[in-house]
Amino acid sequence: MRRRVKYFNVRVALMFIAGIGGILALVIAALTQYDVARDRDRHAFLSGLPDLGSEPHAGTGIVDGRIAASVPQLRGEFVAYVREQYRSTTARTSGWTWLDGLVQPLTIETAGGAVRIVNADYAFERGINAWTASSREESPATATSGSIRIAGLVAGGPVMAVGRPAPGGTPGQVIAEAIAGVDRRTYLDRLAQGHVRAQSLVIWLVLVGVAGTACAAWAARRIGRTC
Repeated sequence: MRRRVKYFNVRVALMFIAGIGGILALVIAALTQYDVARDRDRHAFLSGLPDLGSEPHAGTGIVDGRIAASVPQLRGEFVAYVREQYRSTTARTSGWTWLDGLVQPLTIETAGGAVRIVNADYAFERGINAWTASSREESPATATSGSIRIAGLVAGGPVMAVGRPAPGGTPGQVIAEAIAGVDRRTYLDRLAQGHVRAQSLVIWLVLVGVAGTACAAWAARRIGRTC
């Protein structure tokens, strides 16, 4: 009899643990679904923007082309860059941490002619991990510190700039809001691929969450019958 009671208690405890895991899976699924919706909206937004390199437009648009060879280098081969260090103190704080970076006005060669990015306060468009075709490890990890990488834009490399025409109506001048080191088609393809993978993860998390919460409900009913 004692063995049966012990087995029953262990089984119920395991079911409750599965229930807790199910709830966590549903929470993660909800957070991931939020990211999926954000990426979907960003994809639709970028897809619908006009090409400022070939179409006169008063609002926000995209400049899609390559960095001109005349743009000066700021650090090594990079004409605009960000440096980051990988830090892993706990599971929740692991990741790349910003160290420093520098940007400057750029000249972008497009199919419709040269376009000048006149400002030096734009951000990098980092909705995808592979947001640039130009990155490298600057220093390897040591026993006391993580590796340092540098990524950004290089002369002759692909670039996608989201921005608007500069005030004054001067042709070929744009104020950029965000820039990526890949062309628009590549960026959108990678954004869509990430969305598909994340959506698949959400489905699996929901299935795990439903199964886990069902286990917890079963355990609760069993306890109720024995009370």
